[in-house]
Amino acid sequence: MYVSGVATDITLELFDKMIKPVLQEFRENGGSVASLKKNMSLKSKSFEQQLKRIIEDRMLILRMGLPGQVMDLLAMWFKSYGLSVGDAQIEERKRISAWSDAVGPEVPDLYGGIMDIVGWFVVAIATSIGAIVCGGAGIAILLSGPIGLVAGAAITSAVAFLTIRYGREKAGRFTENWDAPAWVAKRILTRSKIAKIREEFQSQLENQLRKETLILQDEFKTRIYKITELQIEGLSEIAQL
Repeated sequence: MYVSGVATDITLELFDKMIKPVLQEFRENGGSVASLKKNMSLKSKSFEQQLKRIIEDRMLILRMGLPGQVMDLLAMWFKSYGLSVGDAQIEERKRISAWSDAVGPEVPDLYGGIMDIVGWFVVAIATSIGAIVCGGAGIAILLSGPIGLVAGAAITSAVAFLTIRYGREKAGRFTENWDAPAWVAKRILTRSKIAKIREEFQSQLENQLRKETLILQDEFKTRIYKITELQIEGLSEIAQL
């Protein structure tokens, strides 16, 4: 739940509100891949503080909610064996458990890992769009009618010439800085492609978060044992009374 919640929050706040508008602007107005990458990177950088808040807020909810969830499961288990502690006692034990669980565990370095994924994804998007704009498999420009055919052939020839004459680095700079017109941008960055990019973005975040939060599983398991033992002690005290 924590992983899914953080990934959803970041996707809504970063991708939907910051990155997606940049992609849509490129789609509508065209431009260079270099400027597209720069704008997405700036948006991602400006999101850093908000990202920290999302991680910390979600972790606080997880910490504070854990005792109540454990207590609910324990109450169900006791009930299945015909045992009942009583509502007042359960609520009191919940309160004590919640306070004892409110401190720690320490949050792992989720922030650094997520920002690495965001940075990698920005580059991947720009690289993918750049490859389609100026060559490679499935060059969209060549499928856009006579005008597109001429433009596509000229661009592809220019890239090929630069690659032969000056090497891949020169050709790469040309493709990144070439201002693609709007009709080209619309061809290569469809609405369905943007939606697919969004899905991949959230999926990558979830995978990264699962790796980063593995350390929390053992820590929370220990805390669950402590809460359970506390309830058992409470039952023993009530039985003695």
